[in-house]
Amino acid sequence: MDVDRGMGEKKQFNALAFGIVYFLMFAVAFAMNKDGKMILYPEVGPGFFYTLLMDTLIGIGVGLVVVLLSQWLTVKSKAMQDLSAELYAIVGEMHLQDVFFLACFFSIGEEFLFRGIVQGHFGLLLASILFGVLHSAPGQKGRIWSLFAMIMGLVLGAEYLWRKNIFTPIWTHFIVNFFNVYLLQNKMKKTTPGS
Repeated sequence: MDVDRGMGEKKQFNALAFGIVYFLMFAVAFAMNKDGKMILYPEVGPGFFYTLLMDTLIGIGVGLVVVLLSQWLTVKSKAMQDLSAELYAIVGEMHLQDVFFLACFFSIGEEFLFRGIVQGHFGLLLASILFGVLHSAPGQKGRIWSLFAMIMGLVLGAEYLWRKNIFTPIWTHFIVNFFNVYLLQNKMKKTTPGS
């Protein structure tokens, strides 16, 4: 019983640590954007709300397509199933609000840093490669995750170049993280004895 409580506390600590790290990523990116030219937002003026709405819908739509694709790949691929189990072992069981806030921190922190600063300085390709490297782990499962993240870096970066609005890739990233972690939580609860 105490072991279970200790594991729960460790996973809560992991979630808090992840949140702090990703908030710091956002803060660093925001500070590096002091001249306001690296991180792009829609221009306030005529059409602002329309642009914001369109970029939000595009981000959500692309995110949902990626979620469907990644869920399909997980059903079809043993390597993706193994990766899912390993990711669940890292994050553990989470409450819905924890999934929501971590998805917020991850999407905002990573997009401000990778799309806003790294891509702004070094371009789409290097930002995508570094994004893939950040999402690495040892072994075959880690390479699959890195490849998926690198491809996602290209998708998110292309959205950013196309829409010239950091909120578009933030929405996509949030949707992908939130729904994939939420669906992973539900799946693992059903397959884990004693859940």
